[in-house]
Amino acid sequence: MTLRIGIDFDNTIVNYDGLFSKVAKKLKLNLDNYPAKKELIKKEIFKKKNGLKIWQRLQGKVYGEFISNAKIFDGLKKFIIHCNLKNYEIFIISHKTRFGHYDEKKISLRKAALDFIDSNKIIRSDITGIKKKNIFFFTTRKKKITQIKKLKLNFFIDDLPEVLCDKNFPTTTKKILFSKSKNNNKDIININNWFKIDQVINGYWSINHLKKLSSILLKKNNILDLDQVHNGINSKVYKLKLKKNKSLILKMYPFEDNLVSRRMRVENESLKYLNKNNFPIPKIFKAFFEFNCSFFEFQSGKKITKATKLSIDQCYDFVNKLLLLSRQTKIKSFPNAKEACFSPKEICKQIEKKFHILLKVDNKELNNFLLLNFHSLFTKYSKKAKKRLKNKFTNNIAISNRILSPSDFGLHNTISQNNRLYFLDFEYFGWDDPIKLICDFFWHPGNNVSKKLKIRFLNKTINLFSKNYKNFKKKLYVLLPLYGLRWCLIILNCLLKKITQIKF
Repeated sequence: MTLRIGIDFDNTIVNYDGLFSKVAKKLKLNLDNYPAKKELIKKEIFKKKNGLKIWQRLQGKVYGEFISNAKIFDGLKKFIIHCNLKNYEIFIISHKTRFGHYDEKKISLRKAALDFIDSNKIIRSDITGIKKKNIFFFTTRKKKITQIKKLKLNFFIDDLPEVLCDKNFPTTTKKILFSKSKNNNKDIININNWFKIDQVINGYWSINHLKKLSSILLKKNNILDLDQVHNGINSKVYKLKLKKNKSLILKMYPFEDNLVSRRMRVENESLKYLNKNNFPIPKIFKAFFEFNCSFFEFQSGKKITKATKLSIDQCYDFVNKLLLLSRQTKIKSFPNAKEACFSPKEICKQIEKKFHILLKVDNKELNNFLLLNFHSLFTKYSKKAKKRLKNKFTNNIAISNRILSPSDFGLHNTISQNNRLYFLDFEYFGWDDPIKLICDFFWHPGNNVSKKLKIRFLNKTINLFSKNYKNFKKKLYVLLPLYGLRWCLIILNCLLKKITQIKF
């Protein structure tokens, strides 16, 4: 089925975050605060006398004279390419006056808008853009809605609920509100990023379409084939075969509400830093943040199916090297690792949060397990931790004891070449308690490690960290069962509902 999709312009295609604040300062509006968000700075302006007039002038300046300093929302170009590959037709339909209010320079807002999307390579006749003939500007909302009706659109995407809720809006057009603010109208789909809109409208990317996307991004016509090598719950990984027996790895990151590209940015920054310090890790070939994907140099090797003494010792060596690097790294250089735990109290809070989320799943067998089995074990080991650790149960560990951690660390994220391990997957990288790093390695279901080798890893790491981390061994063994319970809940996450594409 060929779809027809309409998109609003301001605050839907164009991201003005921070720009309203900068222009307000430039115009010397003398506000008490200059927040980055448009809605917040609007509130500040309306506190002043003649607030409406001041706001309209600022809006005209941002949408006209200063629009070149704005950005395109991440994921939009990826969405456009996906739509074009599926032969869907895209339109831009905007309520935009010819000139800004109180603009002494009389700059054409429509020309400024066209120049902006042209400079950002949105106006194009090939699969990477939108045809110029499909772009419309109207002086009133009424005319905008009349055009939406006329085009018989399947979808319209707008940041303003008052447009989508207008009584004249066509009932046959599905409404997507591009906003973080929730709308309770049952006819409106609330989505706040373009990666998610792409999945909802277009579904998952086919191998053939990913091959074409890779050719566009890399500007290469020598991609012979593309095969999926990993289909994880989170990221998806593909191997690109190029001419002259060369290969690359493509990694597609998942979207995250309010944190689009966070995993990609964390992984890219951490890999650059670790590569500078000669860690056995992948090398980045090219990163495309607005597409939420990265290309890596191909590292040949085999997956570890069963742990050996050699592989366990190399994991220990990696941790030892991380500890040495951590001691010479400024704390502000990296964020905390995903779900970092700096106190025993925090691990208990994480378990309780995951427990209550899973308890909402409509599954009798799951509910019985959680209430009758899991809860009693959690109560037992959390009480034991509080009793044995006393005041240290609530205290965060010292900054000097924190370690830069991959977080998702283990043999499941390695490949071996000539008996040398290469470590993969740094999406969750950041500061953490080494106890969490060790416990996660111990319990991770993807590691095929015998009890004897697990004890070997524990003993080596205990000797390593006990030199500076007071009562490390005691704390580790007290918290080990709690981390095991946490992993039970992580495994059960597969029962949570997933986002699916809209069906027609």
